[in-house]
Amino acid sequence: MRLPRLSSLLRPLALMLVAVTLAACASEGPPKRGTPELRFTNLPPLTLATQGPRIQTTYVSPLRNPNVEHLMPVSPEQAVRRWVQDRLHTTGAGVDTLVVDIRDASVVETRLSTKKGVVGFFTDDQEAKYDAKANVVIQLRGPDGRVKAETFTSAWRTRSINEKASLADREQVWFDLVEELMRDVDQQLETGLRQYFAEYLLR
Repeated sequence: MRLPRLSSLLRPLALMLVAVTLAACASEGPPKRGTPELRFTNLPPLTLATQGPRIQTTYVSPLRNPNVEHLMPVSPEQAVRRWVQDRLHTTGAGVDTLVVDIRDASVVETRLSTKKGVVGFFTDDQEAKYDAKANVVIQLRGPDGRVKAETFTSAWRTRSINEKASLADREQVWFDLVEELMRDVDQQLETGLRQYFAEYLLR
């Protein structure tokens, strides 16, 4: 009586292990890309002798085309909130409250015309452009709601993207766009705070 070879016995076991491994990999799905961080902790805080800050958003995203801010890894609204968290500090003194109102935080996509056919195959056109806006108002309000000091920014930036860009390329363009937008927001709001909130600003 001939005994089966060891290799013929191990082959089904090896195939079973491969199948289990592939199934496990499929259930895990593709690896997730890390969300970029846009922070302002490298800048000195702006400390005010007030209550707050309180953030409110009066801008309502339509959550549909042509707006794309809800699809972005970091939206303008999220970036403004992080700016407030990192740069605006208060001591809790007095009865007046620092209020930050986000009135516009939109990013609108405009599709651009691209060449078709053979010519289009050999050329790289810009497929779309993105217009980002940020309208932010900072107010110092008394207990009765009266505005004692105010400053604002109305910033705007635009970027375009190549038709052959990948999803990762598009998300990088979006991130860079918001980063540039927030550079303007930061400069304009700091200038306004130093000018119009001087009696409350400690540093």
